[in-house]
Amino acid sequence: TSDWCLAVSRVDSGRTLLERLRAALLLRANAAVEQASKMESLVQTFVATNLESKTVMSAVNALRLEAVHQADHCREFAEAIRRDVVEGTLTNTIHNHYLVLQQIKADGSEAQKELTLATVDHQKAMHRYLRCSKEAAAAAVKAQAAEGEAPNVRTELALSAIRRCVEAKAAEDEHRESVARLNAAAQANERKMAIILQSLQDMDEKRMLCFRDALRKAMVYQAAYLRNVQYDLEQTIKTVDAVDPMADLQEFLGKYRLPKKQTGADVKVQSWVELDNTFGDALQPSASVTPVPWAPGSTPAHGSSGSSAFPTSFAASPFSSSPLGVSSLGVSSAAAAASNVARSFLQKSPFTRVMQSAASLVAGRGPASESGVHTPQVPEAAAGESLAAEDQRPQGGGGGSASGAGRSEEKRGRREEKTSFFALITRSEEQDLPANAESGDEAKVRSEREFDALLDLLWSEAEPAEKRNGAGDVESEGRPVTAFVVDPAQCPYSPEVRHQLDAALPRLKSDFASPAKRLAFLKAVERRRRACMVRGHKQVYLHHMLCLRILGEISEWLLDAADEQLDVWTGRMLLLLSMQIAASGLKSADPQMQTFSWVDFAQSCAEIDKKDRGDARNTLPATEAETVRWSLHRCIYHHRYWNRVTFWEEALTLTISEEFQRQK
Repeated sequence: TSDWCLAVSRVDSGRTLLERLRAALLLRANAAVEQASKMESLVQTFVATNLESKTVMSAVNALRLEAVHQADHCREFAEAIRRDVVEGTLTNTIHNHYLVLQQIKADGSEAQKELTLATVDHQKAMHRYLRCSKEAAAAAVKAQAAEGEAPNVRTELALSAIRRCVEAKAAEDEHRESVARLNAAAQANERKMAIILQSLQDMDEKRMLCFRDALRKAMVYQAAYLRNVQYDLEQTIKTVDAVDPMADLQEFLGKYRLPKKQTGADVKVQSWVELDNTFGDALQPSASVTPVPWAPGSTPAHGSSGSSAFPTSFAASPFSSSPLGVSSLGVSSAAAAASNVARSFLQKSPFTRVMQSAASLVAGRGPASESGVHTPQVPEAAAGESLAAEDQRPQGGGGGSASGAGRSEEKRGRREEKTSFFALITRSEEQDLPANAESGDEAKVRSEREFDALLDLLWSEAEPAEKRNGAGDVESEGRPVTAFVVDPAQCPYSPEVRHQLDAALPRLKSDFASPAKRLAFLKAVERRRRACMVRGHKQVYLHHMLCLRILGEISEWLLDAADEQLDVWTGRMLLLLSMQIAASGLKSADPQMQTFSWVDFAQSCAEIDKKDRGDARNTLPATEAETVRWSLHRCIYHHRYWNRVTFWEEALTLTISEEFQRQK
């Protein structure tokens, strides 16, 4: 279609060019006639004066004669152009091409009808495909961005994303079929257009031949005109060359006696005093510029614009304090780029693909390392590195030197500073922020800090006693602590840390009534897990079995709140996290077979602290030699939330929705 339209446009524009050439030649002929009239007027007006000499008078007469001859040649040239070129060649060709071109346009329009129908069907299918794809993409983005919404709202958005993606797939298939039909119609139309294009090519060739013949005739007549003009010019040039200025001047001077020019005195250089005495005020300008006076009492500084005299034009702007007129309050751009978490679905089995995709969403979409462990990309990464380094230290105790005791005192001071961090944050924020005065972002940041401080207690404060205390420490000698049993007599926490946990855990349980705080806590746990993960390991290990049991009790609170509010998102994230966090413990201390309560454990620890340290040492049970790794999943294995069929159905629906979102 484009080739046919272009060919028709070329032939039509070629016919237009012939019309323009015809008009141009007529204008040229009219210009020649007008020039002849001008030459005749020149002969009437160009007459020599009485004071001219002989040779100049002959040149004037020769020029007047050349103008008369040129006027005759112009009229002959104009007549030849009109008769032979315009009427004999161009007019007939233009008329014939116009009639044939109109017929070709009618035939081509008829041939385009079938192609137009196929094109309309294709456009409809394409528009529907584009609309459905945009709606599917928007639904996917909205479902991914509804992180802070209620669980039922997030589930509804996930279902909507599935429907949109299915509609987009059907529209894509229909679009492919319309493209095939359009291609078939285009091939049929191309065969019909070949005949029309051949006719247009013949017309264009004839048009160019006509154009060449017309210009050739015009140039022949122009050359004949120029040869005639050249002959007359040669005769005129001979007469003009015969002009002798010196002879004519001598003739004029001999005929007329002219007076000599009087020579005046030279102008002398004078000083300004003499000029002032001579001319006075005549040299002064007619108007003087009066400077604007400064305001009384003001002194303009260097570079000042005089704000007193010009209060409006030179008013200080709010950006005047910044160099080069740039405001110090510049707008900061904080565009957050979303990480690409799409996987190669064709290289994995369907079940593995679904589980890994769900795990990548829970993991915060961090890029995977070579060993398959997600590396942290959050501001807490710096803290995570120190925690990971602490986690990788050897399990053995230090030597019995005085330097070991000094290091023990230094580490104990750092632990006391850490354990009081959570309480300091809580007290300072409760004093500084009045009730209902903090915004949503401030509350979120505050919750994240509280959760991180609590996780610091679980990860850092429960180190084995042989790590925290030197060999010369009296406490290590009186109460040896092992990292494999959960016994109040071997509690790794100091009374100060237990006091902090007593204050923090009840408040944490009440905070879990909010879906946003549940999500924030799970994200904090995930960040800490990634920060403490060791390359090549599939799980992150806590320092003490007690930390795992406390985290298990917190997880039960999360599941209780999720069960009451039907929060599938919390249960799904906790299920995946529970398989990636573990601690070393005795084989007999299976969390799945035993219950744990921090309140009872803390009371038992307080009672033991009141007794004599030696008695506590004598009543310690024998430590088993065999230890195993117990995961957090064992602590929450028997929770009633896992018996909900609706949980597993909705969790599977959310995972499928996330798969569709990745594919779009």
